[in-house]
Amino acid sequence: IDNHKPHIEISIQKVDIYIYNSKMANREVIRLYRQMQREARRFSSFNFREYTIRRIRDGFKDNVSASPSDQKSLLLSARSHLDLIRRQAVINSMFHTRDLVIE
Repeated sequence: IDNHKPHIEISIQKVDIYIYNSKMANREVIRLYRQMQREARRFSSFNFREYTIRRIRDGFKDNVSASPSDQKSLLLSARSHLDLIRRQAVINSMFHTRDLVIE
């Protein structure tokens, strides 16, 4: 009976570590989502801005139920998209156009 007790404690520790890691991953996802939204609002063009915000929102909604193994690759992909949004927002700010009626 004593031989099984350490095994149970290890299992409980693994679950605690998994819960801790999933909380960290959730914080990372929320932080990344907010950063992407913030960067998307930097577009001077209404159409680019709204399209990017919509794509970010839809992309995160589609991957809400992603498995933990997929989350790493999705986070890496989202980080590269964040860099892309930053670059495109800078380029977009270089070419100012007239405001649309709906702006």
